[in-house]
Amino acid sequence: LISRVAVFLLTYGRISMPKNFKDLSLWQQQKIKEINSIAEAAIKQPTPLRLAFEVKGIRLFIKDESQLITGSHKIRLARSLLIHAVTEGWINEKTRVLAELSSGSTARAEAYFAQKLGYAYYAVLDLKNTAEQKQTAIKDLGGKLIDKPSNDKTPIQDFIQARLMFLNYEKEQWHFIDQFKNASVAIDQDTNLYSPQEGNIR
Repeated sequence: LISRVAVFLLTYGRISMPKNFKDLSLWQQQKIKEINSIAEAAIKQPTPLRLAFEVKGIRLFIKDESQLITGSHKIRLARSLLIHAVTEGWINEKTRVLAELSSGSTARAEAYFAQKLGYAYYAVLDLKNTAEQKQTAIKDLGGKLIDKPSNDKTPIQDFIQARLMFLNYEKEQWHFIDQFKNASVAIDQDTNLYSPQEGNIR
């Protein structure tokens, strides 16, 4: 049975600012503008629609997000996560390192932002079960890889802190983005704090 559901992965438009944007510090405002500028440049060229199949008059098109500069559609999620972190003060003037637990796709997008923003970036992956292509893409975007096998039950915050302290980073110098905890809140912030009069990247 073929579902008659067309999924549209994104819409395009200008990026708006939070309604409480003026309440943020000057540093936060500038950092959010910088993140937005990077995001806008990265998706300036719309990705193509490709016909996946057609059956009995039903046509399913797929957005080819592999054509994005990061090769990952997670660039919108990465943008939302970073803006949320800046708004909350988790990314601040002392931040030097961004870290994330990922299967690879989100890490590619975040590594791109980190490189443009001037942060070191560490992706925590189960290297044995992560495609070599994804690992190479993260490294090509300036990211570094930290292996955390799936059977390692160390809490992720403790794991990252131990590794980064070993690399001589102080706790206040790094931010664990934590997409699995913060994604829904970050996306809601895009929906609720951003002016509906202006378009938003999704």
